[in-house]
Amino acid sequence: SAKTVTVPSDLINKPEQTAESELQKLGFSDIQTQTQTDSQVQSGNVIKTDPGAGTMQKSTQPITLVVSSGAVQVPVPSVVGQPAATAAHTLQAAGFVVNQGAANSSTVAQGDVISTNPAGGTKAAQGSAVSMIVSSGKQTVKIPSLVNQSPVAAGQQLGALQLVTTTAQEPSPTVP
Repeated sequence: SAKTVTVPSDLINKPEQTAESELQKLGFSDIQTQTQTDSQVQSGNVIKTDPGAGTMQKSTQPITLVVSSGAVQVPVPSVVGQPAATAAHTLQAAGFVVNQGAANSSTVAQGDVISTNPAGGTKAAQGSAVSMIVSSGKQTVKIPSLVNQSPVAAGQQLGALQLVTTTAQEPSPTVP
């Protein structure tokens, strides 16, 4: 026989199985579930009940557990090669928080995006962070004085700076 039972208020944020067994212990016999996206409640946990907590109802009447399927997954826009300000605006408009870093690049113009993580075209939780690496241009190096050094020694010093060298000879009135 059906008894009148109060829908408990402590099911929110509990795993679906735990909430279901608590309802069964109270005498509910018609427990249904439905899923809904939610960025605040972990996937698999209860968002709410229908009827809501505190409601009195017969134990044979249906009660629905609304369970989180996690945050909405949205595609990360591809912004590689775009100016940083444009790229950041595009990512924010898609619902992401932008973290910006910088790196040298000999192939991507200064101020343009080198890469993002997660990469463009993949899906990520709406509201999550996307790291964007922006080109600070080609790396500059300070060339040391090579006066009076042999071509081999000078080439080794420049090679250590990751510079490509070629050697040419010309007569000098001051250097033997």
